[in-house]
Amino acid sequence: MNFKLDEEINIIQKLLFNIEKEQETFYKNLFLHRDEDISFIEKKGERTFYEYYPYLFYDEFRIVNQEKYRKLALSGSLLLKNILLNDKLMDFKDLIDPSRLFSSNFLYKKSLDLLYSIFTASSVFWNYFEKYNKEFTNAVFLERSKHFGIVSPYPYTDFEIIARGKAAISKNATTALAILSNTPEKIEPLETTQNYFNTAFQLYDDLLDWKEDYLNRNYSYLLTTVIYENQLVEEVKSNNTPDLETISRAIYLSKAAENQMDNALLALTEAAIYGKNCSLWLENIKKIALKCQQAKDSFVATRSKLLSRKRIQRVQNTKIPKKSINTPKEELRYRIKYALNYVLAQNGINYPEMQHRMSFPRNDVFASSNVQQTGILFQRALVTDTLLDAQLFFPNSVEIIKKEVEAILSDKIHRVRGGWSYFPELHELSPDADSLGQVLQVLVRSKNKNIENIVADPISLLLSDCSYNDGTFETWMVDSKDTSKDTLIIKKAIEKAWKLKKGKENCVQANILYGLFLYDYKHLKERINRGIDTLEKRQDPTGYWESTWYFGNYYGTYVSTRIIKKIKPNSNTLKKAENFLIDTQNYDGGWGNVGSDPLNTALALLSLVLLDTQNLNSISNGVKYLFATQTQRGYWCKIEFIKMSMVDRTLNYKSKTITTQFCLKALVAISSHSNIEKTLDLQDVNFAIPQIYVYPIYQDLKNIISEKKGENKNERQKLINLVYITTNKNFIDTISLINKSAVAKKMTDYKKNEIVDLIRKVEHEDILDICKKSIRRCFEKLPMNKMPKIYLWIGDYSFLSEGVVINGTPTIIISLEFFSDIQLSKNKNNKQKYYKTRIIDEIKNSIPLIIADQYARLVLKQMGILKNSFFDKLYEAGFTAYFSNVTFPEHSLSSHLFITEAELEWCRRNEWFVKRELKPYLYSKKKDDVDRYFTIYKNKSSNWFPDRLGCFAGYRIIEEYLQNTYTSTLRDLVSESPLEIVFTSDFFKI
Repeated sequence: MNFKLDEEINIIQKLLFNIEKEQETFYKNLFLHRDEDISFIEKKGERTFYEYYPYLFYDEFRIVNQEKYRKLALSGSLLLKNILLNDKLMDFKDLIDPSRLFSSNFLYKKSLDLLYSIFTASSVFWNYFEKYNKEFTNAVFLERSKHFGIVSPYPYTDFEIIARGKAAISKNATTALAILSNTPEKIEPLETTQNYFNTAFQLYDDLLDWKEDYLNRNYSYLLTTVIYENQLVEEVKSNNTPDLETISRAIYLSKAAENQMDNALLALTEAAIYGKNCSLWLENIKKIALKCQQAKDSFVATRSKLLSRKRIQRVQNTKIPKKSINTPKEELRYRIKYALNYVLAQNGINYPEMQHRMSFPRNDVFASSNVQQTGILFQRALVTDTLLDAQLFFPNSVEIIKKEVEAILSDKIHRVRGGWSYFPELHELSPDADSLGQVLQVLVRSKNKNIENIVADPISLLLSDCSYNDGTFETWMVDSKDTSKDTLIIKKAIEKAWKLKKGKENCVQANILYGLFLYDYKHLKERINRGIDTLEKRQDPTGYWESTWYFGNYYGTYVSTRIIKKIKPNSNTLKKAENFLIDTQNYDGGWGNVGSDPLNTALALLSLVLLDTQNLNSISNGVKYLFATQTQRGYWCKIEFIKMSMVDRTLNYKSKTITTQFCLKALVAISSHSNIEKTLDLQDVNFAIPQIYVYPIYQDLKNIISEKKGENKNERQKLINLVYITTNKNFIDTISLINKSAVAKKMTDYKKNEIVDLIRKVEHEDILDICKKSIRRCFEKLPMNKMPKIYLWIGDYSFLSEGVVINGTPTIIISLEFFSDIQLSKNKNNKQKYYKTRIIDEIKNSIPLIIADQYARLVLKQMGILKNSFFDKLYEAGFTAYFSNVTFPEHSLSSHLFITEAELEWCRRNEWFVKRELKPYLYSKKKDDVDRYFTIYKNKSSNWFPDRLGCFAGYRIIEEYLQNTYTSTLRDLVSESPLEIVFTSDFFKI
């Protein structure tokens, strides 16, 4: 069959008009006494895709004739109009108008007549028809009974049932076409693509209609989420209902609109995958996706205006309003209840903010599951464990904990042995020991009566097939004897994506050992003790335990000290851990991976309380840091927590709820501390910035050259080797680029006056003072755990500056030779000479930018996210330039990018070219590709565009990402994954 869509639509609309006239004639004869207009079919306006819905799938069903396409389109349109009319009937508070009821019956009968003209009564089609009707009825009942006129918890799973069910009748069309074309295998994938589409469309529709929904007391998933997150439930239920302005402000502050559209866009991505063979269907998906993106952009732009006009004040790092608090202990209880209220509010809506959503690529490994996965099992177990700690602080704890335990048990997978998986629906991911350990802890502590029946088989599998001789356990729990399809899929994924861990992850080992200890230490004593011995051996010499799946060293340290303290309370490792925690506490009282953050501060405090430290000052300062960073709504900001590592990429996870539950757990633990009063009464922490160290080690060279013995070249070279290089070997040995013997020889060749002139030039600019002021500004903008030291030296090697870590201390080394006219004149590479010249016009202007650049790189290095792939380099170049720009805004952008003003202007004018030129290299790991766009590239085939295009592109990516997400701090930016930032920005959407 061939057809022209516009012509078909016109024919269908004419047929619908004729049915409308037939309906009106029917009613005029039925209600002769009625004078008013009795047409209840919606008047024709902008045409919707439902009028020509079957044609969207034409590519899959070309053999079905035109007449049947038209009948299916008419039937679907009439059924839709019937549903809309019934929806209005249900909204009426007064008696139902019988004419509307008859109108509904008329539409339904006409629709069925069309379908019966295609399918006989015995056709399998009617089984599907009944199925879709049940889905619709269930959806309407669920929405009306739980979310219309009342505010109640609204899990996302409920939303999906409602969104898909309300539009379930649309699936009649594709199922009918599949049956007519004798291709029943197409029914399921086309059902799936429509389910995802209907979910996205409902998300979009709810966003557009939120005001009308709120006024009509139709509490959609969006409204319910906002109401619970902002703790407005009681107000909504009372007569003092919040006005539209309050709800509007709540939506913008919570980023609910953007999250809603992000979920919609993800669902549309899935819909496109399952409907990839239907070109018109894909066009329709793209249209809705564009509308979703535009809606998101509109909300983002509006928020920007509101924030710039200060109509909305962001609630971050603000003081909690206090009632009558007389003692520090009362303050602690007050903070605990504020945090608990936030966690319980999230519990009421099934923790939407806490869910870990992650996309998996469609390839030969990930082929059996949905692309988009949602994980909440592990997080739910963590929060439930904290609620068990905090039972004394909230009523109804028994009911809430019981409900959470039931939810945890419902996530147990049964397709393979092992118990619980981080992403339960991801068939390529096996159950894991970390999840089992966390679930065990909750089941034991909640005193579950059926625990033995629930966990006996997973533990048996762990001990038999997933254990090593040193007492450790394999992370991935797989039955070696199982040859089922599901297990084979898992084994393939482990081999190609996850890799065997061989019991080497300290964080996993500590967690499962603690779960087993709580469960049955008496019978598992020998295995647990062996695992503890191995865990002790893996402690870093400085006192921490490294984590594989978690950011930083504080989570691994916490879970390791927890189990070792239980089994070997006098272990030397515990004292080393305590020393590590005390030594790494920051100037502001907190702990963190880069500077202080509430999550790692909570983990450090939990460890110190477990260790029963006598250093009460550390605990006191940590508590005060948590008090200072708790928001008005009771939560703490989200901090990077989980690293979901796969082959070739790492995706980060962070959540306000997870941060808050750890902070709550720490405060509850401290509330039971034996020296609580003394701890909380200690003096406030001193917030002074740490001391700044700048070492002008070039002075050693000046002294050598000034001495008479240095007049002889041989003697001078010996002195340079002995005094200058050997004395400063700590940082020289750290930099692989430095050849010590070559440096000594070359420095010997310099004339005395050349070195002295350079040093005089540097001292004239008062470079030490400039360094101190610059590093202070960097530290104030984004504090690191330690203030970096700065070394100023003279040595003939190839880089301008370098950021390294020497004995645990971040260090910035600046080569002053780059400011020497003599050094520039000796450079034979004109392009390199030009590059050096353009970035060192004035020392006092260049030094701050050099320090900012290296400071930012040290931050990234501490976060462990400096890699060599192309998109990682885009992130690195963009972040360093952006950090430099916000720290020293008085300098031009070209200076922060280390390019000329003319080059910057060229990039701005030709941004389209930059995008087109770089896009093919995004996933490249070739050094040559990186060098071509991030350095002065010697082998570039064309000279008509400037070097370092990647640096400009990286800056623009960071800039666009921040415009889209409105991340408020550099701390938020540095905690995102480069992959997410590069591909969340709109820069490469061309």
